[in-house]
Amino acid sequence: MVKQGKNPIKIDLDQFKLHINIEHGLELSFHFGSPSRRFYLSVVALVVNEMKKLGKITSIPLEQHQDTLALLNETVGGAAGSSKKENLLPRIYRKWKIALPNLEGAPLFRVLGRTKEYDDGVGKTYRFSEEEKDIWANLFEYKGSEENVRLRFSVDKLGVSLSDVVITYGQDPNLDDVNAWDRFIEGLKKSVEDKPELVDEYPVRTEPGTAVSGPDKLSRFRSLGFQKTALIVFALLLVGFAAAMIWRTYFGQPPSSRRVVADRHSIAVLPFTNMTGESEKEYLADGISENIITALAKIPDILVIARNSTFVYKGRPLNIRQIAEELRVQYVLEGAIQATGNRLRVTTQLVDADSEYHLWAESFDRDLRDFFAVQDEITLRVLKELQVKLTEGESIRLRSDTKNLDAWICFTKARTFYKTFRKEEYAKGIKLLECAVELDPEYASAWALLGLFHYDFYRRGWSDASEFAAASRKRGIELVDKALEMDEYNITALNSRATMYLHKRQWDNALEMLEKSIAAAPGNSATLGMLSKHKFCLGKFEEAIEYGKEVIRLDPFHSSWQLWYLARAYNWSGRYKEGLEVYERILKLCEKENCSKRALASVHSEMAMSYMGLGMEEEARTQIVESMRLHPKGASLEERRNYFSKKFRDQSHVEKIVDALRRAGAPE
Repeated sequence: MVKQGKNPIKIDLDQFKLHINIEHGLELSFHFGSPSRRFYLSVVALVVNEMKKLGKITSIPLEQHQDTLALLNETVGGAAGSSKKENLLPRIYRKWKIALPNLEGAPLFRVLGRTKEYDDGVGKTYRFSEEEKDIWANLFEYKGSEENVRLRFSVDKLGVSLSDVVITYGQDPNLDDVNAWDRFIEGLKKSVEDKPELVDEYPVRTEPGTAVSGPDKLSRFRSLGFQKTALIVFALLLVGFAAAMIWRTYFGQPPSSRRVVADRHSIAVLPFTNMTGESEKEYLADGISENIITALAKIPDILVIARNSTFVYKGRPLNIRQIAEELRVQYVLEGAIQATGNRLRVTTQLVDADSEYHLWAESFDRDLRDFFAVQDEITLRVLKELQVKLTEGESIRLRSDTKNLDAWICFTKARTFYKTFRKEEYAKGIKLLECAVELDPEYASAWALLGLFHYDFYRRGWSDASEFAAASRKRGIELVDKALEMDEYNITALNSRATMYLHKRQWDNALEMLEKSIAAAPGNSATLGMLSKHKFCLGKFEEAIEYGKEVIRLDPFHSSWQLWYLARAYNWSGRYKEGLEVYERILKLCEKENCSKRALASVHSEMAMSYMGLGMEEEARTQIVESMRLHPKGASLEERRNYFSKKFRDQSHVEKIVDALRRAGAPE
């Protein structure tokens, strides 16, 4: 399959391009142009270089290359791989598994010589045959888990040997230079070592409009014969500046406002203030905040705090520094709306929480019908200020899937009814969504949520007769599938379909939906929570823990139910102490949330499993007694076996808790 001439696959680390020239296959060049993309092409090169060292095409474990990956992330990647070193491997695992193989969507590269086109209203994609897409996707093989990552660049599937793949760097015309990778890494290390000190990075003002850097200023003094004086002045200024910063940090501000190091490109979008004085306009203020959060969560390079946590500050006096401290974010977006008649006025500002400097502020005076255009402009401006570059596909997916304000209002109100889990409220939600899709028949999110409402009538046993239950189930699936036909990347539709598959224990289908959903919106906390549950059910407990921890990072003011599968994953992985800490947190949250006795009984029975794992049998027995007090069957072996047998794909995991509870004294 190799074309005439050597090196059918070339990885250019100077221009960050990947060239493939395979007979009867791909003949393409890929440009990895942004920091995030450069990082992942460098990972490909790392895998290829390691295979070359071993002299065979094989899976490469990444754990032993943590330092190199951190260097790549810090330099060419601009921390786009992950702002935290410990998150690098899970992020690489997901990108290699989901994003890199996607030739059509091309989230991590641009295909040179081709332009994207609209694909039935879904968004811009590259046009390729199924065979071409398969050839590309098969190059990226993975093994292990997000903590034990093994990656393989499977060039052998193209009929290419390892010697046909070259890595180039710099202007050396010799394509067979085996030292290219080493020179590339040495250059990156040197760039870190040569990075100027902080005092050299910022200009020293000498007069309005004129900036002279530290070294330039000293050289000017030298030329005037004042070198010694300049050094003394500079030293005094430096000492004074340090003293001022120490005073400001430790004495000039309350302890609660001292900053914790936040993730780079992390942001909290606070609930916009309703300045109209009309309670019915509250949905506009809330909606613009929610929609911006939803849009930002679709961008891989942004960590955006979930709506559940930012809305804790609704109606409270705002202290930006304190909020940023509590949510561990670098930036805060706040705003307000006024709406009179058909006119809409939105004011907003983006604040750097460390300095409390306003990076950007703007007012929008528009027709009310331009509501969605305003929120799109705000979102794009935030990304611009954070220096995040978008791919064409990402730009398309940022936009709302309806421009009909009345339809959107119906959808927003219905979504609040879904969170009640009450039959009467669900009936109201269905009516609202039927109105929404009548107003906008192309509103994919509304069709999807309507389908989930119908399916839940069946799932929760609310249908009055078996024939109605079957009809509710069928109708729910049909409506969600209809939404996916309209927009295959719609998050509401993908997560709804995953919920249905999970309910029927169709694990592989559910995983397909969730992986597609997280690829479309990497920062969506709801999807991450579902992935944590899914991994737990599959017995992949360490992966469930990682997803569960990501949920908590994105949603610091989480609810008790968001902790369930994190606690369980800790228990089943044998990390009982950590599991016990999470269960105790669940109990504290349940005090505020008025959880049911049955739910509390479950917590105590699972805590008994934690205590047994720690060898604390007396404490375990106390938990069994409390569980039985709250719900007579709460800790019975039959109850727990029936419950977890519906959760696990591998039924051997069920016996782990049954055995622990039996030893703790739980009744049959």
